[in-house]
Amino acid sequence: MKKTNCFLIFLLIIFGCVILFSLAADRAVAGISFYNESVALTVTFTSSGKQAVLEALNDGLKSHITFSIKIYERSEGLFAFLGDRLVAEYNPSSVAYKDFFDDEYVIESWRGEKTGFKSFEQFFKTFLTLNDFILQGIEESEVSGYYMLVRVQLDSVKLIPPFTILSFLPFKGRFLSPWVRMELSPSTYHQ
Repeated sequence: MKKTNCFLIFLLIIFGCVILFSLAADRAVAGISFYNESVALTVTFTSSGKQAVLEALNDGLKSHITFSIKIYERSEGLFAFLGDRLVAEYNPSSVAYKDFFDDEYVIESWRGEKTGFKSFEQFFKTFLTLNDFILQGIEESEVSGYYMLVRVQLDSVKLIPPFTILSFLPFKGRFLSPWVRMELSPSTYHQ
């Protein structure tokens, strides 16, 4: 009986380490900069889903990436117990597919632009990056009391209606970063 308990504890430890390793493999890194009093965000996602995306695209399916961005204003004083106020929320997303006629990987960005890549490596690096996203309604002069949460979700296979109802279920083709908190203060500026 004691051997069985030790073996079960050992399996639980191994299982926990595997889960922690898989969670740590997908992460987002964010930085901000300024353009004419506007705040711009750049997010880079490091994902373990490279092979899953490659297989999906080569099978003729589409992949999808969403950058979730939330801007909060810190509450202070008497009503701080009510929590921080959500100032803005953005969810830019891009879709990727393989164009078999031109033999290239294509990204349809959140801006509506289409960009083709012959190299999968260059395509994947670009697909996982959100460059210079302007945070509408947020000005440089008011960011000192704000902070930002950023998370990235990569779906190696984009679901189409009516299958989107299944999107709340976890599946092995979904790669999700933890929320990353970033203070919007002068010390975080990347100019």
